[in-house]
Amino acid sequence: MNPMRLETVGVDRIDPNTDACRITTKQGIDALADSIREVGLLNAPILAEGPTRYQVVSGYRRVAACRQLDIPGIVVRIMAPEATLLDRAKVAITENLHQRSLNLIELSRAYALLFDATERPDEAVRVAGGLGLPGNLEYMEKTSDLCGMAPVVQRSILSGSITLPMAIELSHLPAAVSEALVALFLNLKLSLNRQRETLRLFREIARRDGIPLADLIDAAVSGLGTRHDERGSAEMSRRLLTHLKRRRYPNIMTTEEEFQRLVHRLRLGEGIKLVPPKHFEGTTYRLEVGFDSPGTLQRRLKRLVGLVDDPGLVRILKRDF
Repeated sequence: MNPMRLETVGVDRIDPNTDACRITTKQGIDALADSIREVGLLNAPILAEGPTRYQVVSGYRRVAACRQLDIPGIVVRIMAPEATLLDRAKVAITENLHQRSLNLIELSRAYALLFDATERPDEAVRVAGGLGLPGNLEYMEKTSDLCGMAPVVQRSILSGSITLPMAIELSHLPAAVSEALVALFLNLKLSLNRQRETLRLFREIARRDGIPLADLIDAAVSGLGTRHDERGSAEMSRRLLTHLKRRRYPNIMTTEEEFQRLVHRLRLGEGIKLVPPKHFEGTTYRLEVGFDSPGTLQRRLKRLVGLVDDPGLVRILKRDF
């Protein structure tokens, strides 16, 4: 790569609308503008020559801050005219990597830029490794899709509300569907396991019944109501999953409800739980006993002995429900 030249250019000669090489997810520039106002622009942005105006390779926020301050001209580093998109990509990624560790969306932008700038995927992997970026081809391909997702999804990824595996699953869905799902997850404050379960149930019902996923989600959301307090979120989450399970497994849900009714009649007491076979597809039940002292254990074992002859337990074991 040929060396860059240092030059003073007018800010109005820099295109504000191109972000092909943007890596950073930071948006605000007020604090940066205050710093530039006090001490000047310490680190020259890097530009490339465009058809009519210069294009930013690295330093988008610095250029925007100078434009906000009405600074007429700034010192910049300009890449050689023959610099390729790959040259620009390497510079943009390296500049950002030297400043901080990249977050997941920034990493996605870096990977997407390398795929655009190279002719073969294996070349993108090689360049990424040379720049110090993590990942193999499979990881890069999955992660590179994230930066094209809806803003609300990207914000949820950055905040940790959505994990990488869930984000990758959502990236394969239409934008409107992924956005609706994320809004639902955030509204109900679903745990990561609940998010996976909810998405799985939505998909299975939509596939079986031939219903568009978007319509199924809209109908489910409409039936939840509008409460947003902590208790309301927990209740709506329970109602949603119950509704989806009932629709997905109508026979199992009926059996589950009758089983719970019979268990309630057993009066097992605190610390004792009767667990049925998964999906009621076996004959072996499991008892879980919790205790914090020998006396507590003795009392609960006594209750278990009395349970042996309970007619309710016999009904459960014979599936008389």
